[in-house]
Amino acid sequence: MPKPGKKRSKLDESSDSDSGPEDRTPVKSRKSDASSGSTAKTAPAKAGGAGAGRSGGGGNPAVEGQEPTWELGKMKKVKVREWRNQVFIDIREWYVDRSTMEEKPGKKGISLSAEQYQKFKTIIEEIDAALP
Repeated sequence: MPKPGKKRSKLDESSDSDSGPEDRTPVKSRKSDASSGSTAKTAPAKAGGAGAGRSGGGGNPAVEGQEPTWELGKMKKVKVREWRNQVFIDIREWYVDRSTMEEKPGKKGISLSAEQYQKFKTIIEEIDAALP
């Protein structure tokens, strides 16, 4: 009998957790903002491949939909994104999905809040000084 109780409590905890429903909500809102729900994820990825080539990494953003993007190097990009009414600076590796040949965001990366990004900008000179 304790096992079903534990399973129920785990299910209750997971359903009560803040990360589950909140993570799903922005995806739904993005799909509702896009003109077609099925291509909401794939359209920016395709534009990312074409837009990244146009930006050239010279500091000019390529606007993909509504996300300014800068290319740092091979398959590494910086994007300014809005999520849950907050602005984030997303620095991430990208990969090409072999089945669809679309660029998609990888797991390696970081999203900085605007406050964290401002703090990062203030210490960038110290970081430069620490480099060999």
